[in-house]
Amino acid sequence: MPKLKPLSVGLSLGIMLAVLYTLRTIVLMLFPDFVVNVGNKMIYQMIIINIPVITIDSYIIGIIALFLGGLVLGAVFSSVYNKVAK
Repeated sequence: MPKLKPLSVGLSLGIMLAVLYTLRTIVLMLFPDFVVNVGNKMIYQMIIINIPVITIDSYIIGIIALFLGGLVLGAVFSSVYNKVAK
């Protein structure tokens, strides 16, 4: 089996999570009521979901945290995969 490169897997996972977070933020900013209504229907209105407030600070912190988390998680996953696949 070919070995995975930890940095490549980590970067790809980190970039994917950052892109998905950006798309989620765009949808949330364009259609906030739709997102809240879908969330309430998914959990059968057991709890009340309020419209989240998105600021530029929270967006930047979120995208950095998701990118770094994806980078670390991808690197750890590929390292474990390489050890197990020997």
